[in-house]
Amino acid sequence: MIIRKYNIIGGWPLYVSIICDQDLSKLDKVVNEGVRKLYIPNKNISIQDTRDIAGYLSNLIVEFYNKIKENSVEGVAVTIYVDKLLVNSYYGDFMNHLACRMEHVALLNFMTQV
Repeated sequence: MIIRKYNIIGGWPLYVSIICDQDLSKLDKVVNEGVRKLYIPNKNISIQDTRDIAGYLSNLIVEFYNKIKENSVEGVAVTIYVDKLLVNSYYGDFMNHLACRMEHVALLNFMTQV
């Protein structure tokens, strides 16, 4: 599992976690292009906007890497924090296995303390 942090939604943190057996060198490009499709800079972002971005990114990442090799993505977690609002979108192992969610949350907690 890797966790990548972005600050592309008005400076608020966006974390993408992925369990995948592919080369992840294009992950930044996929995430940046996905956010650009839904996020309008200098616009107040609503709760629904945040949910839409998280869900869209999760699906986009899964589709991108599964096109390279079918069933190569075991799990994706997109976490966005915007002004006292935390939104998660889980796919695969993150949705189905408590141990994966616990590891994900523990690593996020660690990352934000370092």
